[in-house]
Amino acid sequence: GRVIGWRGEGRGFCAGMDLSAYGAGDGGPADPMADRARLHRNVERWLAMWDHPKPVIAAVHGFCLAAAAQLCVFADITVVADNVRIGEPTVPIGGGFITPAWVSLVGHKRAKEFAFVPGNWIDGPTAVTWGWANHCVPAAELIPAVRGLAERIALTPSDVLRLKKLSINRAAEAAGFRQALSGIAEIDALLHLA
Repeated sequence: GRVIGWRGEGRGFCAGMDLSAYGAGDGGPADPMADRARLHRNVERWLAMWDHPKPVIAAVHGFCLAAAAQLCVFADITVVADNVRIGEPTVPIGGGFITPAWVSLVGHKRAKEFAFVPGNWIDGPTAVTWGWANHCVPAAELIPAVRGLAERIALTPSDVLRLKKLSINRAAEAAGFRQALSGIAEIDALLHLA
């Protein structure tokens, strides 16, 4: 196909990452450089989606927490269900990793407000108002809405889609998108020691 769509199974899109990788409960990660490398690999993996030649649509329902809220930034289009709860971890374990990626979508003031409060969250209409998501639809209509959007996008030839995506990504990167990601693994690794 010409378009990639992805979603979570069950009650929510994703509950975040396994906190055992952070050394949760035992005083923090033993090796901050290994922590930084692990976090950097996540960013590189998600940038592969950003760089993928096909348009990528995220269909998000229920809980979309922690690193999942960062992951969706790398999708080309995000459609959320009206039951979505996009949130920060309730435990203040970091904060230099997730919302810095949001700045290009929601602005630095909203990103700061979101990041400063442990357990902070936004709903679907707020995600659209802020610019984090493209559309909010009733939960029962999420997959049909994303499928319909993908079918309309797929009417465009794949080489045209690839060039359109490349052009828009270059504009976002000229505005600092990729540069903003360059230090988030290091900052979050330091925060895990705080």
